Amino acid sequence: LVNLAGALIDVQADVGISDGGWGGGQIFNAGTFRKSGGTNTCAIDFNIAFQNSGTLLVQSGRVDLQGGGTLAGACTASLGASITYSGGAFVLDTNAVFSGGGFIGVAGGGPSFSGTLGTAMEWSSGTMSGGWSIAANGLLAASGPDTLQLSCNLTNAGTITLSSPLEFQYYNRLLVNLAGALIDVQADVGISSGGWPGQQIFNAGTFLKSAGTNTCAIDYPIAFTNSGVVRLVSGSLRIEGEHQAMPGSTLSLQLGGLVPDAQFSRLLVDNTANLDGTLEVTLASGYSPAAGSLFPVVVFGSKTGN
Repeated sequence: LVNLAGALIDVQADVGISDGGWGGGQIFNAGTFRKSGGTNTCAIDFNIAFQNSGTLLVQSGRVDLQGGGTLAGACTASLGASITYSGGAFVLDTNAVFSGGGFIGVAGGGPSFSGTLGTAMEWSSGTMSGGWSIAANGLLAASGPDTLQLSCNLTNAGTITLSSPLEFQYYNRLLVNLAGALIDVQADVGISSGGWPGQQIFNAGTFLKSAGTNTCAIDYPIAFTNSGVVRLVSGSLRIEGEHQAMPGSTLSLQLGGLVPDAQFSRLLVDNTANLDGTLEVTLASGYSPAAGSLFPVVVFGSKTGN
């Protein structure tokens, strides 16, 4: 099914497009594919790839892409509407634009991604697989009550916000935060190994805990290597596996009172803290500690370096 530039396919009810049990179906959209009516779902079946170089516009309800495809043009979801990617293999084009005020992203299922995300995408449930990256202007906003499963290597040059628990899936997964990039942990949520060995987090950018007065725990045996900045504004970061601070790295902590986590941030290392770089301590607005106050801001089982 080919929708040419300037053409319109208008879905006016909660009806889907199925493959009838046959494989290899594709929709090529260079014009506008619009869902204008119905408050529920138009599902594009799992054997149909949606190749978008035009505009996918959802004004009401949801369009659920179950069969992968190419995300190159514009995806626009009006406020209260959604575009979801729930299955198949998607190729991300760095020039794609997601907009409109509604939800655009992964809300369940197990899609895979390749290519580079150069816009804002949400993730509220399900598993992401493949192997992809986030450009400097890209944003992955991970939120919701469910544990999100990352079953691929992910390289971030932009921004990842995390307010959901994150679990690595399968062996040797890598989360790489490049210089100039940001991972912002916005709640007391952890990153777990899922019981698989060999996972690593490499931070050359900024790993920030900006909210939550308790702990973000990075599960054993995930190894955490910091050559950039770990900035803990609120609560604590607990590393249960291997910890390595590289020369030139920075650990930035904030003091706002004498109560651990709730009033001053901490780095907790269950095993050996391999220390190097700079310790930076800032004061919360209006706080001035009394002379002689003690703040155990780095707590470890043992240490090397300083």
